[in-house]
Amino acid sequence: MALFQINVFSHALMMNQPVTVLLPEVANWNDDKVSALKDLPTLYLLHGYSDDSTKWLRMTSIERYASEYRLAVVMPSALHSCYTDMAIGDNNYAEYVSRELPAMMESYFPLSKKREDRFVAGLSMGGYGTLRTALANPDRYAAAAAFSALVDPLEAKGKVSFDNAFGDMTKFKGSKNDLYSMAEKLTKETAPKLFIACGLQDSLYSQNEKFAETFGKKLDIRFDSDNGSHTWDMWDMYISRALKWLPLPENSK
Repeated sequence: MALFQINVFSHALMMNQPVTVLLPEVANWNDDKVSALKDLPTLYLLHGYSDDSTKWLRMTSIERYASEYRLAVVMPSALHSCYTDMAIGDNNYAEYVSRELPAMMESYFPLSKKREDRFVAGLSMGGYGTLRTALANPDRYAAAAAFSALVDPLEAKGKVSFDNAFGDMTKFKGSKNDLYSMAEKLTKETAPKLFIACGLQDSLYSQNEKFAETFGKKLDIRFDSDNGSHTWDMWDMYISRALKWLPLPENSK
């Protein structure tokens, strides 16, 4: 895999942003018959609350896994935004991650622009961002994989502050950031496929289980649970499983 550490200017955020990108490599540049890479399926991989665009690369084997599937991986940074258009600070991270970033990456790199080749995944806060991105943009993403997702920020109130991201939490239910409200509006035919996974000893397990059970018949959801907690060992295992689950050409062979 080829590794790119780049900075782009986001008009949604009105500031520069770091992005980490992994691309499959051409097998042999000395071969006169070698053809350029094009129309690569792409995974947008989102970090957690305390992380940045480099964390997945440093803590998991994502580079090795992605190489097996000839998959491009784009890893943005989103601070403590929960991947929302923030209530305080006027930083439109939802717009940046879900729409502007793919448009930029697809113009810079040989990535497919088709919905069926565009995926999103993430852990914890990034798990929430994954579900929000996919459910709010079902016409743009074919599948989404959320690990140890912060499904309901109301249940985390008092542990971590999300006021800057969501604003008045008494108005959260039914808002544009409420995953339940978004999922209710979709069907198996209109929603992306969902992979939801969480360790049985993870403090967020009940949130993930509840969401999967609530929408298990309405949407196309795979729910995985294993012994383990909120750790990189779990997320490394789950990203490997998710790549095998994604509707990729390599998985259809």
